[in-house]
Amino acid sequence: MVMATVIANIFGTLAFWFLMVWAGGYLTFQEILALALQPRVLAWTGVAILASIIWVIHTLRKLDANPQDLPAILVQYLAVMFSFFIIEGVLMLTGRDLENTKLWTVLSSGTGAAALVTGCAFMLVAYLLEWKYSRLYFAGGGTRLYPIWMRVAIGTVLIAGGASMCLWGAVVGYLNEEVAVHFFFSHLPRVSALVAGMVGAYCAFLFASIGKNMRDLYKAMMVTAGAQRPDLSVSLGVPAIDEIGYVTNGFNTFIARIAALVGEIGRAGEDLGRMANPLQEVADTVARTGEEVARAATQVATGADDQNAQIQSLNETSESLQATARELFEAANEIKGAAKDSVEAAKRGREEAEVLISAVKSLEEISLITTTSVELMANSARRIEEALRVITGVADRTNLLALNAAIEAARAGENGRGFAVVAEEVRKLAATAGQAAAEIAALSTEVQERIAAVEKAVAEESSSVKGSGKALESLAAVLEEILARSDQVETLASKVREAAGRVKDVADIVATGAAALSTVSQGTAVSAEEVAASAEEQAATAATLRENIDNLQTITSSIVNLVSRFQLPS
Repeated sequence: MVMATVIANIFGTLAFWFLMVWAGGYLTFQEILALALQPRVLAWTGVAILASIIWVIHTLRKLDANPQDLPAILVQYLAVMFSFFIIEGVLMLTGRDLENTKLWTVLSSGTGAAALVTGCAFMLVAYLLEWKYSRLYFAGGGTRLYPIWMRVAIGTVLIAGGASMCLWGAVVGYLNEEVAVHFFFSHLPRVSALVAGMVGAYCAFLFASIGKNMRDLYKAMMVTAGAQRPDLSVSLGVPAIDEIGYVTNGFNTFIARIAALVGEIGRAGEDLGRMANPLQEVADTVARTGEEVARAATQVATGADDQNAQIQSLNETSESLQATARELFEAANEIKGAAKDSVEAAKRGREEAEVLISAVKSLEEISLITTTSVELMANSARRIEEALRVITGVADRTNLLALNAAIEAARAGENGRGFAVVAEEVRKLAATAGQAAAEIAALSTEVQERIAAVEKAVAEESSSVKGSGKALESLAAVLEEILARSDQVETLASKVREAAGRVKDVADIVATGAAALSTVSQGTAVSAEEVAASAEEQAATAATLRENIDNLQTITSSIVNLVSRFQLPS
């Protein structure tokens, strides 16, 4: 599209130039065709197309390699456009020294046409480059903006300057400088109406584009912060490197981070759920082992005849208990680490939510600035209307003076005939100026209506942005609830780890007691009582462990349910 626009600028300049000289009566269609086929014109066209292709290829390759060069390229392109305007104006003025007035007129018309068409092409090329590379520019950390007020100012200067140069190029064929100046200013009302209409249309298009981008952003916020199931797979296009593009890119970055954090929380909850089931089995095994140890110790204490066999069984049971206690302790450590990761992910999600809420507040400030700009445009339109009333009054007085001059010329007789012709021409110019002023007044009214419509749309978008702020606060509340649940999981994981440590200590005591039973026969009864007491403590610890595991499963299910309320990207 950039290549097509630049090449279309060249052919559009030629077509507009030929149309101007043909409509002004300076050249016939056959002469224009012969001029277009001149070797110098064809050579200029070929060189311009080749240079444009080289510039576009170089620019696109440079931006593909480093999108951070986008603001610098736009500024360089703008500097070239303003230099082009200045050079064209200088050529138009210095061409007055040519003896061939017709050649001067044709060249000046081409200069004005090139200025107007090239100015419009600049705005289109800048829009296409921004649309293609804005997302990559912000993704690379770019912060330099091309603000909205600068777009309005540059568009107005290019349109107004190009139209004025076209008008001057169309009237420079008059030999008498005073007549050319008079003709220029007599047509100035029509040109002012044209410029006002073009500027109004440009501003209406610009603010309509801003309104559309703000509506898209509001819809994305409402979908993301939906009450039923927030959609975190939303990603908006970044239209330009202005304030709207900056906020849109920040929204995309925030949503991507929130989606990653919620995904991590969900995976952590699933891991906790999967680890809770084996932990429950380990706790049951610990309880059963404790009961077996208690029965074995009782049998050892009451049956001396079976002491050796029971001691052997007790040794095997204690070894199994130690292995089970180690598995329980390792599982508890894993749960604690997963719970800690879940808490950290939830905290990052809450911080990102606070950042987006701040960005929405910034967007409200931008909406206020846009509303102020629209009000200033409305004031400018009313000032134009007041100036038109002054022009109409001057035209009426000029018409009256022309009528008085005609009466005086009639009284002068033969000597005043030439003066009567001049008076008649002045009267016609005054009537033309009055008619042009009426047309400008109608266009000014239409521009005011469009500005009012833009002002209404901006007010609606401001209200929409405030609504999206409330929706984001709801999202932050959900993340806060996830954080609270994650803190509870971490607390319970610490308790489970402590209980596993006690089980491990008890298992060591049981192993020590079993070793004592196997080596010291004389203390069989005492050791059996110690083992029985340790087994009872182990059973109590296993019951506490089962209770903590049940609570952990409940909180884990709650976290998974909260995460399922979000629609994550695939």
